Amino acid sequence: MFLNSPDSLGHELDCLKTRSKIIIWLNPMLGRKEYIADTESMKAALPHLDLFAPAHSLASLGDAIGYLARTYR
Repeated sequence: MFLNSPDSLGHELDCLKTRSKIIIWLNPMLGRKEYIADTESMKAALPHLDLFAPAHSLASLGDAIGYLARTYR
């Protein structure tokens, strides 16, 4: 397995998941209408994420903070 392969990313996120409560991936590109998270790496990462959210504006960052606040009351 190559260190920069999609399988490696999935494996590393799986290891990280065992040591953390949640994994949040904030992506500034996700806020663009034309962006599609369809690369092999994103396909490998998505099953391990609790939240995959945009980070292209203050409002989107506020939404991520809101997710944390609702999740950890």
